[in-house]
Amino acid sequence: GDTNIYSIGAGCPSKTDDSQLAAGNATKVFARGENSTACYRIPLAVRVPCDGDAACSALGYVLLAFAEARIVNCCDFGPKRISMSRSYTGGASWEPQRTVWTDPTNASSHAASCAKCYGCDYTGSNLGAVVFDAHTKTVLLHFTFQPCEEHASCASQMVAESTTLGQSWTVRNITAQLRSAGLSITWNGGPGTGLQLPSGRLIVPGFAQHSQPIFSDTHGATYRAANAIPGQGAAGTSENQVTVLANGSLLVNMRNTPTDPCHCRQQAWSHDGGSSYGLAAPAPNLTDPSCQGSVIATESGGAHLLWVTNAGSRPPHYQSRMNGLLHVSTTGGETWDLALKIPSGQLNFECESSAAALLLFA
Repeated sequence: GDTNIYSIGAGCPSKTDDSQLAAGNATKVFARGENSTACYRIPLAVRVPCDGDAACSALGYVLLAFAEARIVNCCDFGPKRISMSRSYTGGASWEPQRTVWTDPTNASSHAASCAKCYGCDYTGSNLGAVVFDAHTKTVLLHFTFQPCEEHASCASQMVAESTTLGQSWTVRNITAQLRSAGLSITWNGGPGTGLQLPSGRLIVPGFAQHSQPIFSDTHGATYRAANAIPGQGAAGTSENQVTVLANGSLLVNMRNTPTDPCHCRQQAWSHDGGSSYGLAAPAPNLTDPSCQGSVIATESGGAHLLWVTNAGSRPPHYQSRMNGLLHVSTTGGETWDLALKIPSGQLNFECESSAAALLLFA
């Protein structure tokens, strides 16, 4: 698969028009080789209002895109940076990338019990979920840093915060806080974009043994955990993203596990603002090889639409991350119709940002 990350912006397409998804309309955001990076993975995106900023365009917002900059190779394990780029043009062009976080050069300097580093036993940082708090005008980027795979107890949940449209960041460790909320030591955000409800509550997608979003009613100062959402039968759940339905309920769309006999994405609904979620149910139209996907909501002509992107592999290639698909739902996620095919031989990771209708993919 490609080791770069591309964007497609300019709003959500119509249900049948795929002209803007022609290969020539995809803009490269993170390119392998930049900043001595071998590979980019796990794209995230968020829209931030930029009123009052000198560079703010007529659009009135700036897009922030994030990715894991995997320094040595594309392995999930190994030293990484978290890179960010900004766009004032709705995703048509991007500024040179910035670094939000760099893994410590020596794992033992972070956790004395972890002796190995910089091999495939060195896990490093993992994105993550990003959410914008409109009340405090703060971008919160959640990620995990784990020095070594064999010492999960070393894992730390981190949050990087910016009140400067991504120009500067402060990073704090919220591990103890999440533990007190009852979360597993292996919990990781997203990967994907979080959201803020009209009440001010922040919803951050994430998972441990199963999908398990968290939420904050204190603008990220403290967090509480919703229930874990296991799949039905042999199906499991993990990476996820959450969106809001027209009636105010929440829908979480989840990565399945290879043991899922449906080979499709899983879904669950919340009717109490994300405090709890019901049982997971398969979405048979959303075939999936067990990979990151995303879900967003948009309004079009008075209609409330849901959009899901994922690697929609079909038989006999259920386990291949290929055939990137965009599905649309007009029924609150109960049914899904194919809208577009994404021009990529393989689709390893995707993230949609609802506020800008931006699609990032690798």
